[in-house]
Amino acid sequence: MEPLQERGFLPLEAFCQSVTRLVSNPLLPENGKGLLVALRPVPELKATQALTLCKPRRFGDLVTQVDERLYLFLSSCRFNDLDTALKFIFRLPHDEIFTNRMVWYEDLQIQSEIRQMTDKVQTAWRDAPATSAAEPAATEPVEKAPRREPRNITLGKDPGEETQ
Repeated sequence: MEPLQERGFLPLEAFCQSVTRLVSNPLLPENGKGLLVALRPVPELKATQALTLCKPRRFGDLVTQVDERLYLFLSSCRFNDLDTALKFIFRLPHDEIFTNRMVWYEDLQIQSEIRQMTDKVQTAWRDAPATSAAEPAATEPVEKAPRREPRNITLGKDPGEETQ
């Protein structure tokens, strides 16, 4: 019944696995395992910038980035305590960083959203251009600029002056 031994940022696939493992745990109370929160940053702020402001401190509090949203899983957090939790996690007021948020608090809702996020991971891998061994990458030799030779420079003298 102890919380996840992870906290902070996780790549999307690891995030989905950890949340699924926790929500599927039959020893924890039904619909009381935590909250899944999707946060969309204000238009002036990119999701990666908002991620730098996010500092989860409790074990079991996880964050990941999907497209232009941050997803937080707050372990054992109740819906009524969400605003308090967000105040502790973000350095700046969360109302000024994010334009909207979506919250899932029931186990089935969380599992459904995690499945959709997992599908995004698999779709991203399928959409990535595949490089096959039959088609070697075209590598042309890159012309290098000629190497510069070092010169001695003496400060305080004119270049035309001869040394005695």
